[in-house]
Amino acid sequence: MRDIPQLVIDFLKEREGLVLRVYDDQQPNVTLTPSVRILGKLTAGYGHTSDDLKVGQLVTIADADNWLINYDLPVARKRLYDAVGADAIDTLTVHQYAALLAFVINLGAKADWTIWKRIKAKQFDQV
Repeated sequence: MRDIPQLVIDFLKEREGLVLRVYDDQQPNVTLTPSVRILGKLTAGYGHTSDDLKVGQLVTIADADNWLINYDLPVARKRLYDAVGADAIDTLTVHQYAALLAFVINLGAKADWTIWKRIKAKQFDQV
């Protein structure tokens, strides 16, 4: 598998925004308390979601960096490889690869999506 480029780390840190508290992604401006109904996913850091996050939890920049670099991006990379395969990924430029990792972090990677079919076919002009 290709390394995760610093380019995507920097991009996500800039664009995702850093939140140092756990919030509900469906109501991000609501201060969570045990009585508040959770409508979405508990989220913190640079968009990290996990069953380990708890209402009222505060996180550090180090926590957020660790989740992004050591969990979220490696999971996205595996999902991308599972959806597309190494053959197609190896032909991508670093910018294309970084863009797809950011895409997967935000939207996922269901194997039957047209975007993956086009990438497998190396029809990059259609992506």
